[in-house]
Amino acid sequence: MSNIKKNAAYNIVLSATQVLFPVLVFPYVSRVLGPKGMGSIGFVENFTHYFIVLAALGIPVYGVQEIAKHKQDDMARSAVFSEIIIIHSITTLILSIVFVFLFMTVGQLYEYRPLFIISVGIMYVQVFTMEWLFQGMEQFKLITVRGILTKVVAIFFIYIFVKNEQDTIAYYAIIFLTALISMLFNMYYAWGIVKLKVVNLNLFRHLKPMLYILSFSLVIQVYTVLDTTILGFLKDDVEVGYYTTSTKVSRVLITVLTAVTMVMIPPIAKNFHEKRLERNKQLLTESFSYVSLLSIPLVVGLMLYAEEIVRLFAGDEFLPATHSLQIIAPTIIIIGYSNIFGMQILNPSNNERLFFRAACVGMIASLTVNFIFIPQFGYIGASIAAFVAELVVLVFLIRFSLRIIDFNPDWRLPFKALLSSLIFIPVYYFVGSFELNTIVTLSFGVLLSTLLYFSVQYWGWRNILVTKGLNVIFRFIRRN
Repeated sequence: MSNIKKNAAYNIVLSATQVLFPVLVFPYVSRVLGPKGMGSIGFVENFTHYFIVLAALGIPVYGVQEIAKHKQDDMARSAVFSEIIIIHSITTLILSIVFVFLFMTVGQLYEYRPLFIISVGIMYVQVFTMEWLFQGMEQFKLITVRGILTKVVAIFFIYIFVKNEQDTIAYYAIIFLTALISMLFNMYYAWGIVKLKVVNLNLFRHLKPMLYILSFSLVIQVYTVLDTTILGFLKDDVEVGYYTTSTKVSRVLITVLTAVTMVMIPPIAKNFHEKRLERNKQLLTESFSYVSLLSIPLVVGLMLYAEEIVRLFAGDEFLPATHSLQIIAPTIIIIGYSNIFGMQILNPSNNERLFFRAACVGMIASLTVNFIFIPQFGYIGASIAAFVAELVVLVFLIRFSLRIIDFNPDWRLPFKALLSSLIFIPVYYFVGSFELNTIVTLSFGVLLSTLLYFSVQYWGWRNILVTKGLNVIFRFIRRN
């Protein structure tokens, strides 16, 4: 458990920097580039993302599991690494040619040509960043240090070079530059973990499981990313700008929520491989408790303070995104539980096909709702579709997961978290009655709500995670 706690601590630190980065950058960039500039970036990023996912063949998930299985065997680990990296290189080369052909010939894409040229570089950088290698080896300290350094570089360059609405290309180029730095950093340290081999390899043994994971990855992209592309084609960059603003805020909080649950994937995969199901039940119970404790207050707070958050992080020009953010907010809870039943149960137990089925249902739901609601309601319709799709997927993931492992989480925990979060409502109106500026209102409201929430969890429900957390804090204070 000490190793998991250490990795979780590193991942929490990394997640904190991933929250801090948008806090420092997004308010500035959104005001400089405006809804149109942010919409252009969002459209190109989402279109490029399809090709990156397709070229990866499910490697970001599959690679973690395979490296974790061979963590103690240097020869086998190097062989697996070499086979995976060669496959990724070949698929990226092929798809980058298709990618260039599309944006050079399709009229609606051609106008974004400078941004798409940068995207080609991002596609190749993704191959050699090899995050899956370090996650499989549970080297979260390395990932955290690199993540902090690259974000500092990004912040520095953004404030220096992004000055007006015409600097959209400069902003996207900085994103590429920081990705390139991450790649070089990882390549340097990778050679101390693995050796690249080019002989006696068996590439084909990976294709079947990769294609399973790729299939559900592509399907997931339909209901998590395609909505932005559909919105861009059916509406305009301004609508995309509003929608991507709300999704960026929610994804920041999802990153924090999944900080602990993601570090449990390697040990859970190892336990499934070694048939240690009871140990996995303990880890899954901890994940469920963690998600319940944090996701529900995050959602309640986000829905209450949506307008203040949008105004602070994007400016008054983006205030129409407030309702979109309130609709999308509950997906934080849904995705948190989906990570448990999908990423921690179905994938590590080699039941990717069941995850694929759940994702297919979500894809159908997403496409149906998107094409019905976007023409009439625009970015609000896309927000509704995102919520519906995630909810449908979760229902099926729970159903399929319970076939694999007899995991019975305490469903009273989310109910207790919701009751504890209701105290945010009077706090919101109490703080708002003082008519303070946005920063003070948000800071004071969040701080008071947080203190009251954890007080109720500790004194009212005797939540074990809160008790453990306080004990760690008290021990640290006594030592210092």
